[in-house]
Amino acid sequence: MKKNILVIKNEYLPFSEGFIFDELSNLSKVKPIVWANRLSNIDIFSLPPQSFCLPWVRNKNTGELVDVLTEMKPDLIYFEFGYDAYRFLGKGIMPCGVPCVVALRGADVSLCVDTNGYDYSNIVEYVDCFLTRSEEMLKRCLLLGIPKEKMLIHHSSIDICRFPLAKVRKKNRGNLLFCGRFVEKKGLDILLRSIKVVQEKTSRKFKLTVVGEGKLLDEYMDLVQSLEITNLVDFIGKLPRNEIPNILSKTDTLIQPSLKASDGDMEGIPVILMEALAMGIRVIGTKHAGIPEILDEGVGKLVPPKNVEKLAAAILECLESPKIYRTERNRGRKKIVESFNIKTQSRILEDIFSNLIDRKLS
Repeated sequence: MKKNILVIKNEYLPFSEGFIFDELSNLSKVKPIVWANRLSNIDIFSLPPQSFCLPWVRNKNTGELVDVLTEMKPDLIYFEFGYDAYRFLGKGIMPCGVPCVVALRGADVSLCVDTNGYDYSNIVEYVDCFLTRSEEMLKRCLLLGIPKEKMLIHHSSIDICRFPLAKVRKKNRGNLLFCGRFVEKKGLDILLRSIKVVQEKTSRKFKLTVVGEGKLLDEYMDLVQSLEITNLVDFIGKLPRNEIPNILSKTDTLIQPSLKASDGDMEGIPVILMEALAMGIRVIGTKHAGIPEILDEGVGKLVPPKNVEKLAAAILECLESPKIYRTERNRGRKKIVESFNIKTQSRILEDIFSNLIDRKLS
């Protein structure tokens, strides 16, 4: 019989968190059951069987929440985000004698700590294993007081079957792409200023397509106007998940200009980088958070964050190159297949769950 994994989540599921749906959908040896505080987009992200919605974030009746855990009798409790674990376990709710696993992502160990004052050492005793997204994140977590013996690196991942190698084009058409939420840490304002510099230094034709939405949209639109680059930037809004492979297939270079935001918010490893590399698309990223761990050994280009001139120089270099070299394409694809493949990472996650359950029973 499959072991029941109770996944406790605030919101199931924001549009930007499709990677969580993919992860849960690829768990075949265990049975995930979601306990959501609230629901959204369930027409796109269906709930696993026996999942339910029962508010817990503002519920001060801890006895009621404990009763739910007692009635559910899960074999393991899994939090997909550190901030969910902090808010739930911070109520003083014990995991009912079963293992507890917490996945930590970018904002969990940056924004939540720097701005919200989260102290994960307060919940360490309740957690059997913290999963970090990268080696860089693990080092940050050590500084936050999380014991090394309670941490494992478990990469976010993608379904590589959805992102096949794109066809090799005979010439570079200058199609640049940014894909992400319009929040400060994504660095779109730096990219837009770099586009202005590129415009001034080349006669080659190029265009930046911007995919996404968010609170900074008006600010970015105003910036495009003031830089007089409206003819070079096309905001197309949010795209359905199944359209991402299509737009990547038309892209020459994906640009991920991530940075540490003023409120402390940082990345883990952006999923769009994995998707682009899987398709053999050239990528420019920044030396920020876990990004250098995926853009290394001849895979992609790295520039310092918040550096308009160096980002512009990297873009110019890509525009001048007639096409991405086959070896670079193959290296990128190989890296994703070996280390960021959802089939492999799901089996690893299931093994982590099974080992913790067995250890608790012994």
